[in-house]
Amino acid sequence: LIGKKIEEELGIEVDFDRADIMAVIDMREGRERTELQVNSLIIYAQYNKYSREIPQTEWHCRKCRGSGCEECDWTGHQYPTSVQQEIEKPFLRESKAVKSKFHGGGREDVDAKCIGKREFVLELIEPLNRNLDLEKLQKEVNEGTDKVEIFNIKYTHKDKAAEIKQKHADKEYRAEVETEDEISEEDLKNISEIVGEIEQDTPERVEHRRAEKKRVREVYEVSWEKTSDKHFELTVKAEAGTYIKELIHGDEGRTQPNISELIGTQTECTQLDVTWIEK
Repeated sequence: LIGKKIEEELGIEVDFDRADIMAVIDMREGRERTELQVNSLIIYAQYNKYSREIPQTEWHCRKCRGSGCEECDWTGHQYPTSVQQEIEKPFLRESKAVKSKFHGGGREDVDAKCIGKREFVLELIEPLNRNLDLEKLQKEVNEGTDKVEIFNIKYTHKDKAAEIKQKHADKEYRAEVETEDEISEEDLKNISEIVGEIEQDTPERVEHRRAEKKRVREVYEVSWEKTSDKHFELTVKAEAGTYIKELIHGDEGRTQPNISELIGTQTECTQLDVTWIEK
């Protein structure tokens, strides 16, 4: 009933499902008041990450956990910037939001580039201005940094963040691989045997933040090109959630089968790019 009155008085349409502002009205005698709850402004886009030195979101310093110390030069951050920080600045300025939350459709390693246009949602919390020129802001981000680039920007709804987080998106990767011993073209042909189901225990490098479990994933396609006696370039298309670095070096047997064992020498992924992400 109050919503209908507001429509009449202000000439605007009330959206009962996805309101920008919620009015909490206390009508008890002697306590009459109205409190406005400003809902977040939700923006969808996709990004590429061209730097091998920044994470997707802000990381607190491992030593001081964000309070500031000598190790982080009193910034409280493990890394000087992030994908989130490179993108959010003009949006916070123009919307006058209190802060932002960054919801990514998965994430790549800090030292990996992403050129597959990863989906994300930028949530602007308690904005005073909701009428943004999104294309102008996209251009400002892209011209202001060489670390990231954003694409396909548009307004979206609050459910979009959960939607992209739950999406099981397959991916394609390009990796530079170094071997301990010299390899032949004949050795590399054995890599084709990696296609199919693989089993991966939680990798040693992430076991401090991931549950210990065995994951079954599928490798769809693989190709390679020898670049020197101890180097080759590998292209892998695999199911969402596949640990590619471990697929290459084997993680001391935690990934089976793995490329190190197939070609008969220890391998190491020296460079990794995400080149395609299923939309």
